[in-house]
Amino acid sequence: MILWVVGIAILALWPTTTSIKYYGYHLDYLEPERTLAIKGIFVMLIFASHFVGYVELSPSILNTAYTQFRIYMGQLVVAPFLFYSGYGITVQVQRRGEQYVRDFPRNRIRRVFLQFWLALLLFFIVGCIQGTRFTAKQLLLSLVGWTSLGNSNWYVLMIICLYVISYAAFRITRKTLPVLLLVWAGCVAYSLWQKAYGRPTYCYNTVFAYWIGMFYAYYKEDIDRSIVKKEGTYLAVVLVMLVLFIGLHRIWKIRTLVYDMVSVCFALLLVLLSSHIQINNPLLTFIGRHVFSMYILQRLPMIVLQGTLGRTPGLYFCLTFVLTILLSILFDRLSKNLYKTHRLH
Repeated sequence: MILWVVGIAILALWPTTTSIKYYGYHLDYLEPERTLAIKGIFVMLIFASHFVGYVELSPSILNTAYTQFRIYMGQLVVAPFLFYSGYGITVQVQRRGEQYVRDFPRNRIRRVFLQFWLALLLFFIVGCIQGTRFTAKQLLLSLVGWTSLGNSNWYVLMIICLYVISYAAFRITRKTLPVLLLVWAGCVAYSLWQKAYGRPTYCYNTVFAYWIGMFYAYYKEDIDRSIVKKEGTYLAVVLVMLVLFIGLHRIWKIRTLVYDMVSVCFALLLVLLSSHIQINNPLLTFIGRHVFSMYILQRLPMIVLQGTLGRTPGLYFCLTFVLTILLSILFDRLSKNLYKTHRLH
């Protein structure tokens, strides 16, 4: 499995598709089109992480290396998505104003639910075919991501709650500091809520990566002017972020809440590096365009093929990945058409 990680690194750093600026920086490093390849990288890492839950890896050096890499990365693989979500929503509010805020429940929250429920239907059908029995409570709670039908659920619950928190904050005020304070308080409340109900820490220990994305959106001009555009300051800040990330990562198991700071450092480090390293690999970009559907659907072929290909991990992995891409393409087309039809009514 470590070869999968190496392959992703090769795609990301391929000389003909990656632009590195040792002096100066890429002006559009946080534009949606420029973040697609990075999203592609991390959804491929998530795919591998989920896949190993369906097979038994042989105790080889390569598999041991991957296991250690997977443990080290942990929930950090979702931090970029949370950062970009918080950043993107804030930028849209800044650019499009009150109309965007009013339409937010319909254009953002409803769309996530539509895609998620459509994916849930597929998992429900597969589960029924395989003889799985679902309780009424499990089915109802799965609709909001509290329980699972075999799908990945906790991230969807988190992102929906963060969208609701953001919407409420923007409806209350449009001033920068009050919005940031309200969303910060919402992130704290979400974490305490999840902890009170005994949810695993991975369900909430990256939530502040979303908040730091909002913070970055509000102060991007200042950050660019005082850090990104100044080579010496930029290198110093990157070094500090790297030291903080490594140092905090070593102690997070002692104090779980530290992991939120680890995820924030990781997200900031990634974003700062992307201002000088622009990844344009077409495969990673293509996967990044279908990132949400690939995330919520990837377990489906893993479940379906586990019984027949589980003992041949290489073929199982490749076929599952190809099927996930094909499913994602079809799913996005279908959900897009359904969303358009639903909007007309």
